Amino acid sequence: MLDDRAAQRAQDENTVLRLMQRATGGRLLVLRVVIVLVLLMAAQVYDGSLHALSHWFILGLYAAGSVWFGRAERGEGRHAEGFAWAGTGLNAGLAIYVLVEHMLAGAADDGGAADAVSRLPAFLLLLQTALSMRVWHAALFSGTVVFAWGAAILVGLVNPAGFLGPHVDLGEQVPGLLTFLAASVVVVDGVARLRHAAGEAVRLEHERTQLARFVPDGVATELARDGDLGTARRRHACLLALDVRGFSRLSREHPPEAMVRALLAIRALAHAAVTEHDGIVDKYVGDAVLAQFVVGGPVAQARGALA
Repeated sequence: MLDDRAAQRAQDENTVLRLMQRATGGRLLVLRVVIVLVLLMAAQVYDGSLHALSHWFILGLYAAGSVWFGRAERGEGRHAEGFAWAGTGLNAGLAIYVLVEHMLAGAADDGGAADAVSRLPAFLLLLQTALSMRVWHAALFSGTVVFAWGAAILVGLVNPAGFLGPHVDLGEQVPGLLTFLAASVVVVDGVARLRHAAGEAVRLEHERTQLARFVPDGVATELARDGDLGTARRRHACLLALDVRGFSRLSREHPPEAMVRALLAIRALAHAAVTEHDGIVDKYVGDAVLAQFVVGGPVAQARGALA
């Protein structure tokens, strides 16, 4: 049973993921293009003269690859998931490349602006990966960038003269790494919480829809919110028994057809009144009606029954 619930929750979360991808796939594709343009302009503005032709070639390849992967992962099936992982790896590769290239090439003068721009891709691409609602993709991206960034800082500490470019200060790189790590933890945790909440919302609506076939909407929502379908649990209920006084005598005094019409009218009236006060008609027994009230606490249930 627990495995079935876990599988159902995973399926609900995947359903949410597919729906969100269909709804926001175009926006994410536009965001990829915007990120590419920002990277190109930022690199050119702060110290484009230091960059070799390979820098612009790699950014151009990333632009083409990012757009292609963005379009491909909007499809269906295992291939789309593979393209999504490849796109995440491409994002991580670019973020690492820009960070390491800045540490190698350095800056033309004061490295403060250059440091900020070199970190920009890591943060932008972290947000872009998180917006896809794929928790493990965001975790992979952040983990890969943190590992590579930390390794580059260690190499710079061991061999600063042979590794660091001009105006590169490792004292600025360490806070940047720690800031990115903190941001990654917040983003990954937020995506996980959001995806779980969306999956729970889908589960709640699914169970409410199933329950609404048998009980009023208000009761269905309450029962679905309390737990999974098929889960046995103890809960308080207020029972209401309705009975027509003197029904046997009335049956002897009136024709059967009239009594049947009256009984059906009484049942319809009882059903409408019970449902209006968030109750459930449990059964009809002759001229009697048994109803139960399970929404809210004991006092609210009793008030509904009395009303």
